Amino acid sequence: MKKLESRQLTIFTILYIVGSSILLAPSQLAGVVKNDAWIVALVGMVLGVIFAYFFSWVMKRQGEMTFVQFAEKGCGRLLGKLISCFYLFFCFILTSLILRDMAEFLTIQMMPETPTQSILIVFAFTIVVGARYGILTLVRSAEALFPFFILLFLIFVFAISPEIKIRNVLPIFERGTGSFIKVIIHYIGFPFMDVASFLMLVPNIDVQKSRRPLIAGFFLGGLILAILTFLSITVLGSFITVTSAYPSYVLAQKINIGRFFTRIESIMAILWMISLFYKTAISFYASVFGLSQLLNVKNYRLLTIPSGMLIIVLSIITLPSSIYGQKIVITWSPFSITIGLLLPLILVGVEKMRTFSKRSDRGGI
Repeated sequence: MKKLESRQLTIFTILYIVGSSILLAPSQLAGVVKNDAWIVALVGMVLGVIFAYFFSWVMKRQGEMTFVQFAEKGCGRLLGKLISCFYLFFCFILTSLILRDMAEFLTIQMMPETPTQSILIVFAFTIVVGARYGILTLVRSAEALFPFFILLFLIFVFAISPEIKIRNVLPIFERGTGSFIKVIIHYIGFPFMDVASFLMLVPNIDVQKSRRPLIAGFFLGGLILAILTFLSITVLGSFITVTSAYPSYVLAQKINIGRFFTRIESIMAILWMISLFYKTAISFYASVFGLSQLLNVKNYRLLTIPSGMLIIVLSIITLPSSIYGQKIVITWSPFSITIGLLLPLILVGVEKMRTFSKRSDRGGI
């Protein structure tokens, strides 16, 4: 099976981590630690590098196997399938939540007269088509769009820089240590632990060379989020950052250079749709590919259309409104940490115990 190049894996990782966080992370962090949200984002960036090492280590233990195959090999057929069901449930729910985020944003900010269900169907169709073409086609299109993504991001940063007010970051460390720990744990769960979806892509990844691309992807993705969080706090202030559903989009509305270059919020919308599409497509591909292995279906493409219909329904059921979404955010991080951190650790531990047991039996003989 053809492998992703190091550059391609880095681009995938950056776009996946930025994902929906490009618009949501600043308000979620500022909601707990106010002015210090940018500090938490920087800490998260550093921790992201550590988790890049972790995911690279897990991928090496998997070898050429997907997460579903690794679970069945380590825990047996029955227990392995149960663990795989839990993992695939995470991937499907993640896909549906991201899809709903995209539809909510477009409905609220750009197309208020358009039914949310119509937007869900259109984006679900594009995601299904992307998944049917396969992961290699997706990564090639990401390579083509990535320079455009970075260019738009740099234009956005330089255009909003004159509006920065450093006094908005003061006072520093106003909140207690408990608040910092709480929000850092939340930030680890979303977006960094969502990268657990990549464990289904291992057959397409050169695991022996995966460490550097993952580190670069985690670091640069975290850096982009840290920059956006810092700009949100210094330009808008903590109050507006917290009360705005999409503070990064509000930032773009503040751009005004010579009363000529102004209101370019479409740049932020394009950035978000690019990163969100790839995050949704990757998590959907992981869901469908994993389900095909779980059900012993040889061609995963047979499951893409039924699964696409399923995520549309799930996106409506799991997130009936943006207000309800705030409650999901609270519980999502423990769930994603369980799937992205604890579950792989358990599987690797079981695999090591089985390997040690086999060596002991051979030594006894």
